[in-house]
Amino acid sequence: MKTIISIVMLLLIMSGCAPNKPKPADVDLRPSLMVRTHIRPLSMPKYDLTLGVVTMRDQRLSNFYGESDNFFREDVAAGLSQTAYLLLKKSHLFNETKRIMVRMPDKLSRSELKSIAEKNNVDVLFVGDIVTFNLLRKSMIKADGLDLRMNGGQSEGDVLFNDFQLSVNYKLIGQLIYAKDGSILWAEKIQRNKSVFADEGTIEVSKLGDITQQVIRDTMEDMYTLINSTALRLK
Repeated sequence: MKTIISIVMLLLIMSGCAPNKPKPADVDLRPSLMVRTHIRPLSMPKYDLTLGVVTMRDQRLSNFYGESDNFFREDVAAGLSQTAYLLLKKSHLFNETKRIMVRMPDKLSRSELKSIAEKNNVDVLFVGDIVTFNLLRKSMIKADGLDLRMNGGQSEGDVLFNDFQLSVNYKLIGQLIYAKDGSILWAEKIQRNKSVFADEGTIEVSKLGDITQQVIRDTMEDMYTLINSTALRLK
């Protein structure tokens, strides 16, 4: 059966019906990275301090898909940073939360942190690193992928016309740094992903937006839970 499927796929490619690849939509149709989360804000702040959310550092080894990051309305770092700010502001973890439009250097010094905090009149800085934010596309026709689909009850025809798995992956390292002395109140790695099967390897813009926003929302809600439950308190 694998041989038959391989031959059919080869004929499709030779006939000009090769699987499509995800492509950015027109600018006015692209989804947004700014996502509002579904959390219940604290009734009283965990910290009677002011938090500053700086622009997260983009530490990815690859763009969102292939060589392109142009799948969204916003720049990746700017859009994801704004969502982090919206979450932390809504959470009421801090007495006040400010957005600071500063891109942090790769190496941070206490003096730099203190200077940024003083200039913006904040006590704590949220510093984030975007480790992964991409779309992976995997053929389910090959080897284990084929077995997975067929064992799941799909027919040979279903596999031929619904033969790719697309996964949106987001990995973030976040820190809360008390700028006065450089102490770290909280630091964690948060990671989420969501996969779908896609006809001929492509995906509708609206569906890609929904999946991506769900991954971002889940990541941010995990971050809120972790900060609330594990972040150190100041004495």
